[in-house]
Amino acid sequence: IFYTKYKSNRYYGLWRMRLNGTKKEQLIDDIISFEPQATQWSPDKQWMAISTYSEQISPDFSGSIYLVRHDGEEVREITTPETGEITSFGWLFDSEWVNYFERRDDGEYSYEVRIDGTERQPQGQRGWLNLPPLRSPDGHSTITWEAESNEWLLHRPNEDEPQILDVQYVEDWLTNDAIIATDYGGSLEDTRVSVYRYDISTKQRTNYLEYSRQSETTWRISPTREWLYTRFC
Repeated sequence: IFYTKYKSNRYYGLWRMRLNGTKKEQLIDDIISFEPQATQWSPDKQWMAISTYSEQISPDFSGSIYLVRHDGEEVREITTPETGEITSFGWLFDSEWVNYFERRDDGEYSYEVRIDGTERQPQGQRGWLNLPPLRSPDGHSTITWEAESNEWLLHRPNEDEPQILDVQYVEDWLTNDAIIATDYGGSLEDTRVSVYRYDISTKQRTNYLEYSRQSETTWRISPTREWLYTRFC
């Protein structure tokens, strides 16, 4: 796994280690001078994307997206937002493009950028919860968030109408017919979170765990799709 380690003055180094905690190795020293808020592996497992958040550093700094090759031998900065702050991102299934959202004074705008940073394509303005499309492991199905209707929609090939998913929040695909989802309840001071598997065909739920949280958490699936993990603050 890759992980970041705080050094000093908001500088972080990038490290990797084996799953059992051995063979720790520092790959990058001071390349990231702010805390990464999200990381995602490309579908082909060749690149890890790191999204940075900058409000704690300077109101004039918008953050960026970096790519780190799987062996740690190369780091790329692929975005240079000029007018807004990057709020979320996701890989396209071909592993050649990254979709991200940029927040401006008049709303949030979606872009797709090639992994070498040479080409950026605008995708238009989106609603308040701006999430890149989630593509199934086989690349044939897509889950999107519809801000106007407040719904998660499943788009299948050769189906004219999308299927509405009866969940509060989709975290990630687990298989081609199952997702990891979360529901929220309780109060603002003590929010209860339920994490579960949702089988799309049967609409059956399998509870994994419940916990109380006071800060945002995002659940991810390991590249082998065997482990579910998050970071608690």
